[in-house]
Amino acid sequence: MEVIDSKFSLERQGRAKRLSAELEAAMEKHKSSLENVVFQIGNYPTYDPSPEEIDILKTMAADWRGERGEKVKALLSSARELEGKLDGKAK
Repeated sequence: MEVIDSKFSLERQGRAKRLSAELEAAMEKHKSSLENVVFQIGNYPTYDPSPEEIDILKTMAADWRGERGEKVKALLSSARELEGKLDGKAK
């Protein structure tokens, strides 16, 4: 986008909007995948896992439900906010 002359602001906005939409779609897919992983980890112990395995699974699930999950949600929110701003400029 930086190579586009600043005289062509509509083209820059159009490309930025498209990239923002692509980023949002990719992040939404990533978030969905992470939610599936958390679900699977939560349902994983269908046998008698060792105490160490249980601790590892609990740590992984908590990690994705906690800070990592919040980071993904924050990035997704930022992408949506950027797309909204671009929509406002295009009107």
